[in-house]
Amino acid sequence: MCRQGRPRGAHDLIIAATAKATQREIVSADSTAYRDLPGVVVRSHRC
Repeated sequence: MCRQGRPRGAHDLIIAATAKATQREIVSADSTAYRDLPGVVVRSHRC
């Protein structure tokens, strides 16, 4: 069985990796872009 990932842009991956490495949250208007990345905490900036 093979798992397929979701294609992501290089900048999104750099942001996610930096957030995880520094134990910080990502605040984004598009929280779905990071939703399924393990260990990455995302918070929406929309009210």
